[in-house]
Amino acid sequence: MMGIQSLLRDLGTVVPPWVVATLMVVGAVLYVPTWLRGVKEKQIRGLIRRCVSADREARRALGDEALARAGDDDILVEICAREALRRDQREIAEAALTRLTALGRAERVRLIRGEPLSARGPAIELEIVAVSTMLDERVWGLAEARLDQLAARAPGHPEVLELRARLQAGRDAEASTEAAASG
Repeated sequence: MMGIQSLLRDLGTVVPPWVVATLMVVGAVLYVPTWLRGVKEKQIRGLIRRCVSADREARRALGDEALARAGDDDILVEICAREALRRDQREIAEAALTRLTALGRAERVRLIRGEPLSARGPAIELEIVAVSTMLDERVWGLAEARLDQLAARAPGHPEVLELRARLQAGRDAEASTEAAASG
């Protein structure tokens, strides 16, 4: 306690006291949401931990309460799902994963379940742009090699299939042009 008092006294000599008080209030206001989230996380984890030794009806009620505390906060719902899976509470985990999907976090659900992620994202998009540029510049061989790699990483991706069709159409057009020029 003496350390805080001496810190405030020393700070008060450099900065006016009203500035120190204002900064402390702003800091407290900014910290409160983080603290509340931490409290909710502990409550959710505790409820799910209690499910392990509860009977079926109590387990269902505790799971419902944990999901109610999580509300529509996707981070808290994910914590609920991960904790339920860790504690082998499958019903609660499935309910949490269903809610997480409804909140638009299907990628997180796939990640939690260990399923492969969808073939989207910046890396795939950059590859698609690179292959498209190669096709525009008529660099067929390099474009085909990169397209093969891309197809292996994102099988069935609609844009990859479109690029494959563009590659084939470009090669066919070039072959017919060469045939007409030579023949």
